[in-house]
Amino acid sequence: MSNAVSTLSCRNVFGLNKQCTPNVLFVGDEFIVFSAGNTIVSHNINSRQQRIFVPTEDDPSGVSAIAYAEGKPNVAFGNSDISPGVCIFDIHSQHPLNFLHLSDDFNSQGGFISLSFSNDGHYLLGHGKAPGWNLVVWSLESNQRVDMVKTAEKETPVTMCTFSPGKNPQIAVTGNNILKIYKLENGKLREVVIPNPKIGNIMCHLWLNETTLLCANSSGDIISVTSDPQQSVIESCDHRDSPFVTMARYKKGFLAASEGGYLTKFDQSTTTPGKYVQVEQVKLFGDELPISAHTIAVDPSEENCAVSLRNNRIVTVSLSNGDIILNPEEKPLIMPFHDGPIFSCSTCCRKPLIATCGADKTVRVWNYLDNSLEICKEFTESVYCVSFHPDGLSMLIGLGDKLGLFGVFYDDLRKYRDFPIRGCRCAKFSNGGQLFAAVNLSKIQIYSTLTFQLINTLHKHSTIVNNLIWGEADTIIASVGADGAMYVHRQESSSSKSEENYTTSGIQYSAITASPDFTSIYISGTDCMIKEIQNGSVVRTQNYPQCENSPHQQKALVMSNNGQMFFSGSKDGKVTSFSLPINNEKSEICCHTGEINSMAISFDDSLLFSVGDDGVLAIFTIHDKDNRVHTLERTFFSDEVLTTKAEIEEKAGQLRTSEAELVDLDVNFKMKKDMAESTNKQNVQAENERIKKAKEKWRINNENMKKKKDETDMMNKAEDKRINKEWNDKIAAKDDYYMQEILKMHKECENLANQKKEIETQGKNNLAGEEANFKRIMENMQGLQRSKLEEAQVALETAKEEKRAEEQYIEEMKKEILEENKTAIKDTETTLDKTKEENEKHRSDLQDECQSRSKDFNSYQKQMEHHTAEQEKLKTLMMKLEAELKSLNEENRQLEAEITQRNQQIKERETKIGEVKKENQELEKYHAVLTHQENMLRQQSTPLESSIAEKEKRISEMDAELENAHKDTSEKNESIVEMQQKLQKVIESERRQTKLLTSARSYFEQMKHDLHEVVQKFHAKDELKSMFLAFYQKFIQNEKIEDIQLDEAVEEEHKRQTATLQKQLKELRQQQMRDSQFQIKEEAKDLHTNASLIEELEGLRQEHKQLLSSMALTKKATGAGQKGQQQMLPATEANRRIEENKKKIAALEQQLKQYNDSRPST
Repeated sequence: MSNAVSTLSCRNVFGLNKQCTPNVLFVGDEFIVFSAGNTIVSHNINSRQQRIFVPTEDDPSGVSAIAYAEGKPNVAFGNSDISPGVCIFDIHSQHPLNFLHLSDDFNSQGGFISLSFSNDGHYLLGHGKAPGWNLVVWSLESNQRVDMVKTAEKETPVTMCTFSPGKNPQIAVTGNNILKIYKLENGKLREVVIPNPKIGNIMCHLWLNETTLLCANSSGDIISVTSDPQQSVIESCDHRDSPFVTMARYKKGFLAASEGGYLTKFDQSTTTPGKYVQVEQVKLFGDELPISAHTIAVDPSEENCAVSLRNNRIVTVSLSNGDIILNPEEKPLIMPFHDGPIFSCSTCCRKPLIATCGADKTVRVWNYLDNSLEICKEFTESVYCVSFHPDGLSMLIGLGDKLGLFGVFYDDLRKYRDFPIRGCRCAKFSNGGQLFAAVNLSKIQIYSTLTFQLINTLHKHSTIVNNLIWGEADTIIASVGADGAMYVHRQESSSSKSEENYTTSGIQYSAITASPDFTSIYISGTDCMIKEIQNGSVVRTQNYPQCENSPHQQKALVMSNNGQMFFSGSKDGKVTSFSLPINNEKSEICCHTGEINSMAISFDDSLLFSVGDDGVLAIFTIHDKDNRVHTLERTFFSDEVLTTKAEIEEKAGQLRTSEAELVDLDVNFKMKKDMAESTNKQNVQAENERIKKAKEKWRINNENMKKKKDETDMMNKAEDKRINKEWNDKIAAKDDYYMQEILKMHKECENLANQKKEIETQGKNNLAGEEANFKRIMENMQGLQRSKLEEAQVALETAKEEKRAEEQYIEEMKKEILEENKTAIKDTETTLDKTKEENEKHRSDLQDECQSRSKDFNSYQKQMEHHTAEQEKLKTLMMKLEAELKSLNEENRQLEAEITQRNQQIKERETKIGEVKKENQELEKYHAVLTHQENMLRQQSTPLESSIAEKEKRISEMDAELENAHKDTSEKNESIVEMQQKLQKVIESERRQTKLLTSARSYFEQMKHDLHEVVQKFHAKDELKSMFLAFYQKFIQNEKIEDIQLDEAVEEEHKRQTATLQKQLKELRQQQMRDSQFQIKEEAKDLHTNASLIEELEGLRQEHKQLLSSMALTKKATGAGQKGQQQMLPATEANRRIEENKKKIAALEQQLKQYNDSRPST
């Protein structure tokens, strides 16, 4: 045997946890999340596929509360341990995102009462159970606890806590005589004072918005506790004798479900503000006793609502049409689960089915390929065990007073035979199905499946037999019981070998399985051990910690059909996979929160099934040592179902009646068709005549409009020619005028250039003299400053020798004097190159320096006065230089005055150009008026043309003459295109002329700008020369003018004309749509007339049938020859009427055929 351990992964979980609050949530429009056992299940309501999240705790205790973060794929759940925590996981990837631990001061035994995410998903709220009754808030961004407060005592249990919607969420905590509202401020929970609260026993609450809180009390009323004063919000409601236990909001109001099993829809009252009126109420249960609701879940689209009931059933309600409608249960969102523990499960070979029975007195048959519930059979007495026949068509069910053999029909279980075994808790078919064994207290009775006869009774156990298993070839049975014994029974002999049995004392064995060859038998019992027995002796054991009521007791054992995998189910809900031979190598998975009562494996060893006291059916996928999974093939399973002869006869009778009805319908259809054809022919002829008249009328109107259009086209062409000729003449005159002006400007520019050269030579000479004087003055000043610096240094040295006490002060002054002298030298050098203002500033700085020096050194002050005298001499020289500069500035002003005169002349010319543009715009407006008149005429003609085109399209197959109208329309469209092309040519010519004007304007603007830049470089000889040469080359030698952008007025006019053309096109399309709608109405009228003709034809056929039947009666009644002669007259009259009717029918059929042949295809 292999030593590898096979692993298990949870594939499906069928069950619902009533202890979880809430136990159903909508996550998106397709997924429902619910708690089942120790798992969180995400169920796709369309494909019925499931994603299952199984916690990884070693000692699982179930889920006590779940919550969903809106807008995020995050689901949080709290466990039910003594030291609870919260796990947050991704609903799509099934990976845990975070685990929030709690300290010992939380003190909650049994988990959480309620969990809630804030609207933005940044905070998570949880409330613990007794004895702590603590409210705790976590920050999901920092993964830390924000604050925790105690909300209640032992006498006042809390039932619910939630976050309010909105940006500033509030926290509501309600329960028995508890109503508290908190706000989260600065990391602390601050309680909000509620004035005069009407508390009572609050069953549940709901935040309608950020500030409105509704509370449902035990008296069946709903109160707004945040309003002042507090008052009931329900105006009227039925069945208010039971309180509301759960509520959910939707767009128009809220939904509430009561303990009595009624779902009520409340909408906002239109008469009384703040009040809600009952709009609809639906009973959630059938004919059984009232069942309390548990949770309401509304999908995000608010089209469906799911309500979970206390009996583990989920009812779906439709909200899409504004009314609440209980959906039919042929295909519910989630199938109904067991309500209570499940005792037994069994599978078969030929069908993908598994049967379960439980404490709710039901037997359910599940399809594990389609993930659906196929049969649910409810009994009036307790059900203890179930066993499927290998072919899947029969089933053993152990009831309270007898053992029953049932047939598995399409949607029901029907009893074949009863066996006198009361309270049978173990019954199993043999491997081949020809026998079955049933436990009757300490006896095992073996029956034949075909003859129902008792074949053998096995008496070995002294007390109750707990479990048994069939061996190879269906000749061996092994059983265990409460007497601590394991016996092997062989069918070929009345007694078994004693060396194969195994007995102990003080131990009760409850589970047994064996290898396929029956060489090794595995048993488990209250000693918390799994024992492998061979030939009556224990060869291997697997031990677990033993204690009173130990959770490690293995309650179910199962061996794979190939003998390579071994599984066990424990009392604490864990399923364990062992390697063979059994040792400490194993893998565990826990999907149950209670004791596992039974396990089964599929025939191909691909799936493992387990059921337990938590009411959950878990289906596991088995992975081999290489993590491979065996895939099921649907082709292996049979589609056969049981039925009865009465049902087959009933189906055959229904089929015969359906065929007869089909024949009658075919006859009626043919008659109506014939009547419709005849009536349609008449309508076609009338329609043809009407269309011909309308066509002739439209043809005459079209010819008249065509003549009018030709006249307008001729007038427009003559007007266009005249306008184009005038425009060309004006453009030619303007071109001559502009060329003359350009030549004048060239001559003036040459004169200005010569004057500029003369001014430039004079300026250069003056500047050379000034530079020589500046250099000489600068050299003298430098010499004086050097000598003064030397004298200052000598004076400082003598001052240091005389005054040693002031040595530090003198050294600092020396540094300051040296720095000031250096800056003074630099300032004097720079002031010679700058203007008068800079020299004055430098002189003021020197005076300030001299004053500061005179305060410190008297001897140095005299020398500085001499220096100021020399500065006065320099000042006089500067005054002379300024006078020369003023003379030069006056000359510059004269030149600028001349330039301004030239600019004024240019502006006058530009005003003339603007006047010419205005004249052009007036001409363009006149042209636009003409085009508008042309378009108006075109608009008057287009409705008639479009209607003609539509009529021609309808009767194109009826009359070939309308093709000429289509050709005329195409010619008109071509003429319109030609006109548009001509208009485009006119626009292009206008654009070219505008470009010429704008280029001339840009030419003068550029010339003025460049000339201004040349004047700015008047004192720089080299730059002035280069810029003047560039100016000459640009405007004199190169006689090319750059194109400037198109005039804005022309562009605006072009855009306006484009908009008008688009508007006209839109109007034409609208007219076409109106005509098409008119055509549809005309066709509807034709269909109505056809129907009336069909009814008339039907009446004629009925009359024809009556005449035929009267003729048959007359023929039967004819006896002797005289009576036949007397009745000849009525027969001939009937024949005559029949012939007339046949002629009428033939005429109608001919008319309908002509209509269908000549009717155009739409």
